[in-house]
Amino acid sequence: MLDDRLENNRSGATHVFDTEIWVHAQSRHQHSLTMELDRLRNEIRSEINAVWKSSEPRHLREPGLETVTRRMHDLLGDRFGRDELTGESVIRKCVIVAGTGFRANN
Repeated sequence: MLDDRLENNRSGATHVFDTEIWVHAQSRHQHSLTMELDRLRNEIRSEINAVWKSSEPRHLREPGLETVTRRMHDLLGDRFGRDELTGESVIRKCVIVAGTGFRANN
């Protein structure tokens, strides 16, 4: 879904995080997810970036990034919708792999 450096300055200093965001979905949704991502890549990237930038520093320090992961899952679940057959979110799971963050020179 995303492999980028995301910034957060909510602590008063800008910190940069090497971040990967992955989503799990049923295989029947793979094509539609890929098409939607290709079509709206910059818009989705902007929404992800906004969630990251607005996150509290303590949430970015959580060992499993539980709060940020929940927010990303909700964002992407809303973006990609629900399975017509089951009514469940197309996005089954969101996984965030992020470094501890380093302070950017201001």
